Amino acid sequence: MPEEQDRELRALIGRVKQNDDRALNGLVEKYGILLKSAVNSALTNPLFSPSDRDDLYQEALLAFYRAAQTYDLGQEDVTFGLYAKICIKNRMRTVIRKYKRRKARSQSPAVRRTAPGPAPEEQNEYDAALLQRAMTLLSERERSVLALRSIGMRYAEISRTLGCSVKSVDNALKRARSKIRTYAREHRQ
Repeated sequence: MPEEQDRELRALIGRVKQNDDRALNGLVEKYGILLKSAVNSALTNPLFSPSDRDDLYQEALLAFYRAAQTYDLGQEDVTFGLYAKICIKNRMRTVIRKYKRRKARSQSPAVRRTAPGPAPEEQNEYDAALLQRAMTLLSERERSVLALRSIGMRYAEISRTLGCSVKSVDNALKRARSKIRTYAREHRQ
């Protein structure tokens, strides 16, 4: 990479480290092919269907963002592109492992119901009530972040809206999802 381009890229990464959304968008534009390639590669796995594309893209984007946040600008042995590719590849492997475990659990005889379950509309009502009760376990920050994410806001937008870092948004979402999953597992019919 020519020296001028390398300097521009390092400056862009430096701005991403300071939570500059425009810099992140610029970096995503530069490496969009890498992100799409990782998603397309994951979609070749029979665990996934084309409807999983958006979820996989979000996972790749999150890994890419973390790569930009953790890339050491002082080192010169590994390019950012290679570092980001490794981070994304590792994240996709983790996602595949999670999907495999989830699928194995759902096919386990201990998990399968022997008696027919409730009618779909009853199950939906029950799930909605369960979610509402689980929401009471969340902190105010977790509820706010979850609500904003559920209407389609991006991490950076939520960060600006709530006046916190993107990492805080990510942590709040992880905690909220974990609490809801745990509650649902413990109280499911």
